[in-house]
Amino acid sequence: MPQRTDLVVLSPRAWEKASGKYSTGNYRRLIHHEMTHIVEEYLSPDIESVPRWFSEGLAIYLSKQWKYEDDERVAVLEGMKKKRVPAISEMGDGAISNNAVRLSYIWGWTIVKYMDNMHGKVMLRKIVRQCDDGNISRLLDEDPQDFQQKWEEWLRKSHGEQ
Repeated sequence: MPQRTDLVVLSPRAWEKASGKYSTGNYRRLIHHEMTHIVEEYLSPDIESVPRWFSEGLAIYLSKQWKYEDDERVAVLEGMKKKRVPAISEMGDGAISNNAVRLSYIWGWTIVKYMDNMHGKVMLRKIVRQCDDGNISRLLDEDPQDFQQKWEEWLRKSHGEQ
């Protein structure tokens, strides 16, 4: 887990004994995920103000966990199938609940992937470097409700309505 500019990791051998899920690919993605947090914190003007869904979504998206590990991907597909897409505000506006944290991990990467598809990595870098008040909609120059609607439409098209 990241600690400012340091990364503390458990030996792959100990990890395998503890979780029984060790694979070289998963371990590499874990390291990439945590290094994303370290770089984001280093570049951010105020990492504490950045919404959790963005930080976790960025780490899951860039590490490609969403592509190879089922935890997040399957939950998104289930949510799409049941037509239960959470409001972005449920992922952490105000007090952070356990549910908000869970939703941030499950859905955050889809929002970041959407932003990359629509605005490119230049915008993702801009958010990392300039988001000092948690207001990502301002940096995107979009109304939060419009952003939510466009993200949901993109989700339906890109992940299919099942």
